[in-house]
Amino acid sequence: MEDKLIDFWFYAIAAIDHSGKTAAKFYIAKDYSSVYRTDLAKPKLIFGSAQSMIRQKDVYYEEQRNFVSEEDNKKGIVGMDSPIIHDERLVVVSITPGAPKIGKTAHITARIAGDIPYKIQASSNNPKVISVNKDGSLQILKSGSAVISGNVINVIINDAKKSFSIKQIISAP
Repeated sequence: MEDKLIDFWFYAIAAIDHSGKTAAKFYIAKDYSSVYRTDLAKPKLIFGSAQSMIRQKDVYYEEQRNFVSEEDNKKGIVGMDSPIIHDERLVVVSITPGAPKIGKTAHITARIAGDIPYKIQASSNNPKVISVNKDGSLQILKSGSAVISGNVINVIINDAKKSFSIKQIISAP
Protein backbone atom coordinates (compact mmCIF):
# COMPACT_ATOMS: atom_id res chain seq x y z
CA MET A 1 0.00 0.00 0.00
CA GLU A 2 1.30 3.45 -0.89
CA ASP A 3 1.79 5.96 1.91
CA LYS A 4 0.52 8.85 -0.21
CA LEU A 5 -3.22 9.51 -0.18
CA ILE A 6 -5.08 9.97 -3.45
CA ASP A 7 -7.33 13.03 -3.22
CA PHE A 8 -6.81 13.11 0.56
CA TRP A 9 -8.98 10.01 1.01
CA PHE A 10 -7.82 6.82 -0.70
CA TYR A 11 -4.77 4.61 -0.51
CA ALA A 12 -3.96 2.80 -3.77
CA ILE A 13 -3.03 -0.87 -3.54
CA ALA A 14 -2.44 -3.62 -6.06
CA ALA A 15 -2.98 -7.35 -5.79
CA ILE A 16 -0.02 -9.20 -7.29
CA ASP A 17 -0.34 -12.78 -8.55
CA HIS A 18 2.26 -15.52 -8.03
CA SER A 19 4.11 -14.52 -11.23
CA GLY A 20 4.53 -10.93 -10.06
CA LYS A 21 1.90 -9.44 -12.38
CA THR A 22 -0.77 -7.06 -11.15
CA ALA A 23 -4.00 -9.02 -10.80
CA ALA A 24 -6.20 -6.12 -9.62
CA LYS A 25 -6.00 -2.55 -8.34
CA PHE A 26 -7.94 -1.03 -5.47
CA TYR A 27 -8.59 2.14 -3.49
CA ILE A 28 -8.99 1.72 0.26
CA ALA A 29 -10.52 4.63 2.17
CA LYS A 30 -8.15 6.05 4.78
CA ASP A 31 -10.66 5.15 7.51
CA TYR A 32 -11.12 1.66 5.98
CA SER A 33 -14.84 2.35 5.42
CA SER A 34 -14.80 1.34 1.75
CA VAL A 35 -12.85 -0.46 -0.93
CA TYR A 36 -13.18 0.29 -4.64
CA ARG A 37 -11.81 -1.84 -7.43
CA THR A 38 -10.11 0.58 -9.82
CA ASP A 39 -8.82 -1.55 -12.68
CA LEU A 40 -12.29 -1.72 -14.22
CA ALA A 41 -13.77 0.76 -16.73
CA LYS A 42 -15.10 2.77 -13.74
CA PRO A 43 -14.16 2.35 -10.07
CA LYS A 44 -16.63 -0.01 -8.40
CA LEU A 45 -17.49 -0.24 -4.71
CA ILE A 46 -16.74 -3.81 -3.60
CA PHE A 47 -16.79 -3.39 0.17
CA GLY A 48 -18.24 -0.96 2.68
CA SER A 49 -19.99 2.32 2.08
CA ALA A 50 -19.40 5.82 0.71
CA GLN A 51 -21.20 7.29 3.76
CA SER A 52 -17.99 8.09 5.63
CA MET A 53 -16.46 9.88 2.63
CA ILE A 54 -19.55 11.97 1.99
CA ARG A 55 -19.73 13.05 5.66
CA GLN A 56 -16.15 14.33 5.88
CA LYS A 57 -15.69 17.99 6.76
CA ASP A 58 -14.38 20.02 3.85
CA VAL A 59 -10.99 21.71 4.15
CA TYR A 60 -10.07 24.52 1.75
CA TYR A 61 -7.64 27.34 2.36
CA GLU A 62 -4.98 29.44 0.67
CA GLU A 63 -1.49 29.73 2.11
CA GLN A 64 0.39 32.87 1.16
CA ARG A 65 4.15 32.56 0.75
CA ASN A 66 6.65 35.36 0.74
CA PHE A 67 9.17 34.70 -2.03
CA VAL A 68 11.72 37.35 -1.10
CA SER A 69 14.82 36.51 0.95
CA GLU A 70 15.37 37.55 4.55
CA GLU A 71 17.85 40.18 3.30
CA ASP A 72 15.21 41.64 0.97
CA ASN A 73 12.75 41.72 3.86
CA LYS A 74 15.25 43.76 5.93
CA LYS A 75 15.52 46.23 3.03
CA GLY A 76 11.73 46.56 2.91
CA ILE A 77 11.32 44.70 -0.38
CA VAL A 78 8.09 42.78 -0.40
CA GLY A 79 6.82 40.15 -2.75
CA MET A 80 4.30 37.35 -2.72
CA ASP A 81 4.57 34.08 -4.51
CA SER A 82 1.44 32.51 -5.94
CA PRO A 83 -0.70 31.21 -3.09
CA ILE A 84 -0.62 27.51 -2.34
CA ILE A 85 -4.15 26.16 -2.51
CA HIS A 86 -4.96 23.43 0.01
CA ASP A 87 -8.14 21.86 -1.32
CA GLU A 88 -9.00 18.75 0.64
CA ARG A 89 -12.68 18.75 -0.24
CA LEU A 90 -13.74 15.23 -1.15
CA VAL A 91 -16.86 16.27 -3.07
CA VAL A 92 -17.03 19.56 -5.02
CA VAL A 93 -20.07 20.52 -7.12
CA SER A 94 -19.97 23.29 -9.70
CA ILE A 95 -21.68 24.65 -12.79
CA THR A 96 -19.65 24.59 -15.98
CA PRO A 97 -19.07 27.03 -17.56
CA GLY A 98 -18.95 29.23 -14.48
CA ALA A 99 -20.71 32.15 -16.20
CA PRO A 100 -23.30 30.49 -18.45
CA LYS A 101 -24.82 32.58 -21.24
CA ILE A 102 -28.46 32.97 -22.16
CA GLY A 103 -29.49 30.46 -24.83
CA LYS A 104 -26.62 28.12 -23.97
CA THR A 105 -26.40 24.87 -22.07
CA ALA A 106 -24.40 24.45 -18.88
CA HIS A 107 -23.74 21.35 -16.78
CA ILE A 108 -23.70 20.47 -13.12
CA THR A 109 -20.49 18.60 -12.47
CA ALA A 110 -18.88 17.08 -9.42
CA ARG A 111 -15.30 16.35 -8.54
CA ILE A 112 -15.24 13.28 -6.32
CA ALA A 113 -12.18 11.91 -4.52
CA GLY A 114 -10.63 9.14 -6.59
CA ASP A 115 -12.92 9.94 -9.56
CA ILE A 116 -15.57 7.67 -8.05
CA PRO A 117 -18.70 7.56 -10.26
CA TYR A 118 -21.68 9.62 -9.13
CA LYS A 119 -25.18 10.71 -10.15
CA ILE A 120 -26.73 14.13 -9.68
CA GLN A 121 -30.38 14.93 -9.00
CA ALA A 122 -31.20 18.61 -9.25
CA SER A 123 -33.94 21.15 -9.79
CA SER A 124 -34.24 24.92 -10.13
CA ASN A 125 -36.29 27.22 -7.93
CA ASN A 126 -36.75 29.48 -10.97
CA PRO A 127 -37.20 27.32 -14.10
CA LYS A 128 -38.06 30.44 -16.14
CA VAL A 129 -34.40 31.51 -15.74
CA ILE A 130 -32.66 28.12 -15.61
CA SER A 131 -34.32 24.80 -16.28
CA VAL A 132 -32.68 21.54 -15.21
CA ASN A 133 -32.85 18.48 -17.47
CA LYS A 134 -32.83 14.90 -16.16
CA ASP A 135 -29.25 14.43 -17.39
CA GLY A 136 -28.01 17.30 -15.16
CA SER A 137 -27.67 19.79 -17.98
CA LEU A 138 -28.99 23.31 -17.49
CA GLN A 139 -30.83 25.37 -20.08
CA ILE A 140 -30.08 29.06 -19.57
CA LEU A 141 -33.30 30.81 -20.62
CA LYS A 142 -33.17 34.46 -19.55
CA SER A 143 -31.63 37.00 -17.18
CA GLY A 144 -32.39 36.60 -13.51
CA SER A 145 -31.43 34.67 -10.44
CA ALA A 146 -31.97 31.01 -9.71
CA VAL A 147 -30.94 28.60 -7.01
CA ILE A 148 -30.25 25.28 -8.61
CA SER A 149 -32.38 22.68 -6.82
CA GLY A 150 -33.96 25.14 -4.42
CA ASN A 151 -32.21 23.78 -1.37
CA VAL A 152 -30.75 20.52 -2.57
CA ILE A 153 -28.58 19.01 -5.24
CA ASN A 154 -28.06 15.39 -4.36
CA VAL A 155 -24.75 13.92 -5.34
CA ILE A 156 -25.28 10.20 -5.09
CA ILE A 157 -22.22 8.00 -4.62
CA ASN A 158 -23.27 4.40 -4.26
CA ASP A 159 -25.32 4.40 -1.04
CA ALA A 160 -24.49 7.95 0.09
CA LYS A 161 -25.98 11.36 -0.69
CA LYS A 162 -24.64 14.87 -0.12
CA SER A 163 -26.72 18.00 -0.56
CA PHE A 164 -25.62 21.27 -2.16
CA SER A 165 -27.17 24.56 -3.12
CA ILE A 166 -25.75 26.76 -5.89
CA LYS A 167 -27.05 30.27 -6.53
CA GLN A 168 -26.58 31.34 -10.14
CA ILE A 169 -27.15 34.86 -11.47
CA ILE A 170 -27.68 35.11 -15.20
CA SER A 171 -27.19 38.50 -16.84
CA ALA A 172 -27.77 39.55 -20.41
CA PRO A 173 -24.57 40.02 -22.48
